[in-house]
Amino acid sequence: MQLLHNAEYLTQISGLTSCFLRPHLAADSDYVKLQAMYTQNVGDVECILYGSDADLQAIFPGTPLADLKELRHNYHSPAMGKCFSKNERVEYISGAMASHGGDYALLADTRIQVGAAADGGYAFKQFLFEEKPEGDAIQIVDRYPGFIVDGRKVSLRDPSFCPPYGVPTGCSFKQVGRYRKTPSWINQGSPVEITCRFKDRGEACQSAGTATTARVGGTCAVEMRPVAEVR
Repeated sequence: MQLLHNAEYLTQISGLTSCFLRPHLAADSDYVKLQAMYTQNVGDVECILYGSDADLQAIFPGTPLADLKELRHNYHSPAMGKCFSKNERVEYISGAMASHGGDYALLADTRIQVGAAADGGYAFKQFLFEEKPEGDAIQIVDRYPGFIVDGRKVSLRDPSFCPPYGVPTGCSFKQVGRYRKTPSWINQGSPVEITCRFKDRGEACQSAGTATTARVGGTCAVEMRPVAEVR
């Protein structure tokens, strides 16, 4: 029942609605591709939701059945709380005023790197980042030279625990592309590496398809980390 509820909710809030219930988008190539992506998975999704244990084992060969049945959570590090362990004095500003003489600027929904204290506040630079597949691309830009941000809006708290990719201590990487916060439930369960069997229909999702397998997750996975047995 929980799986059915989740499927109904996802149908309501995801691109499924745009792809199948808004025909005026049919001429948009992006939506055509999205529709093909969803359509090609219909059979497997039906087996996962309504099929037997044998159906699950056929789609996820080699993955323990008990783990599949206890799978309720997925840690997707790029979408988790952003943090920047290699950069000091970075603060998220939901809303604050900055001033320079008689000039004022509103800072909203942005990050800054806090500078020296001055006149009831702090000098600052804008801290910009873009999420890319290989990691966070960071730029520190002085768009408000001479401006002082209201010191009441700056906490200068020590950052919370923020490991590389949000993975457990003990995982090692040659190069770290991003740091992420972790939710409270992450250590309550067990990370699961899932093997999936599917048909690869190419980038456009239009070819006949070649049977293949892929692995997702595991203790040190940096993108998708399914977690089972979270209570």
